[in-house]
Amino acid sequence: ENEGTAVFPDHDLIVVDGGSVGLRPGQVAVSRDRATNTYSATLRVSGRQFALVEPGAQDELIAQWGIALQAFINERTPVSSVRWSEWAAPAGLDDHRRWLRDQRSRDALPEVEEHYVALLREAGSQVTRHETLVTVSVDANEIRLRRRDGTTRMHAAIRLLLGELRLFTQRLEGAQLVVHGPLSPQEWARAMRLRLDPSCRTALDARSRALGDEAGSCRPENAAPMAAVQRWTSWQSDDAWHRAFYVSEWPRLDVSAGWLAPLIGFDGAVRSFTVFFEPVAPSDSRRSIRRQASKISSDSEHRSKHGFRVGADYRRAANDVEEREAELVAGYGEVSYAGIVTVTAQSEDELDDAAELMIMTASRVGIELRPLSGRHDQAVCATLPLARALVPRTML
Repeated sequence: ENEGTAVFPDHDLIVVDGGSVGLRPGQVAVSRDRATNTYSATLRVSGRQFALVEPGAQDELIAQWGIALQAFINERTPVSSVRWSEWAAPAGLDDHRRWLRDQRSRDALPEVEEHYVALLREAGSQVTRHETLVTVSVDANEIRLRRRDGTTRMHAAIRLLLGELRLFTQRLEGAQLVVHGPLSPQEWARAMRLRLDPSCRTALDARSRALGDEAGSCRPENAAPMAAVQRWTSWQSDDAWHRAFYVSEWPRLDVSAGWLAPLIGFDGAVRSFTVFFEPVAPSDSRRSIRRQASKISSDSEHRSKHGFRVGADYRRAANDVEEREAELVAGYGEVSYAGIVTVTAQSEDELDDAAELMIMTASRVGIELRPLSGRHDQAVCATLPLARALVPRTML
């Protein structure tokens, strides 16, 4: 294990050998937050034509994701959070045109080539590159060290993290997801650069073509921005402007498995949608249910005693608590969750337009977005493949 240099305040990049714990051979990038003593590693994950399968099959795939998360829920789990972040940016047609040149035969049919070029021209504005990263973080403070192991807390945390990552990979593959393995230091640096300043993609792609290896197009020491400025309504890193929104309201009614499609398919600007999951210990879930049930019962009795009507909102709240309790007794676990949406543009005016369009798109799927004014830098960094939680446990 080799400790790297800090790329963000209180953050280090540690390079480890993944083959030692059953992962793919090669280097794995592990991010460490010294302030909270947490460690994280990131997987690149992609789906298998989710939108094309039947609704019943979509529900089953979503259930498999729940099963993959369920394994993290137990008493005193060292896994502090699991988050997925889906990033999308206009891709352009360079890759398609390059493929056409590479595949074109000497006796190609002119009409076929013209039709393909026309198709590219029509679809040019809708071509978007998507990338989904899943990050697992462990809290080293929750790890129980054994004297006979003769290891440090850092080594124990990294070993446990990579072991959890290996098991999580198997569960995700069981959910019919394609897992490309944990990010190497170069892949990690590239993911950081693209999210902090998407304008660098052309230069990185040109370098990867010259090297013949996309992963080698960026070095970890170049992952951080050269300069950054925090404003009340935005955060500027290098030549990119970012605005972050907190998901303050989720849909209140039942939704289908593909309800997020309009938001995931948003192509109005560079954007990312990140959801944080934190396992809740079963004992904490039981205490929370008892408190809520007691409060609802007491409030209802108080209203009835003084002649006030007990409305549908109380009855629905009581029913929700009963359903939670029944699921907990049946063996299901709970996770707390939160969402952040970020929008990125090349100027402040473009950012305003893209942010307004994003708010409208989110509202159509039942999501309310609130800008994280004055904290856009913190929010953007929380969506990166770093060992940084949305709210550190030390602040809870």
